Amino acid sequence: MKIKLLVDLPIDEQHGAKKGKVFEVHKVSHDLSRDLYYFYDHAGQECAAWAREVEVIE
Repeated sequence: MKIKLLVDLPIDEQHGAKKGKVFEVHKVSHDLSRDLYYFYDHAGQECAAWAREVEVIE
């Protein structure tokens, strides 16, 4: 599954988690009806985004 970021994530800029970027999801967490999508940035570090911050594209 892939996600496209709808917003710039409020994390360090080194992760490249900017609006419009596409990442491969490796895990999804379901917590109280909120989904959290985990992905690896281009440097291989794990990051996460809430469902409201992404569009699932695959």
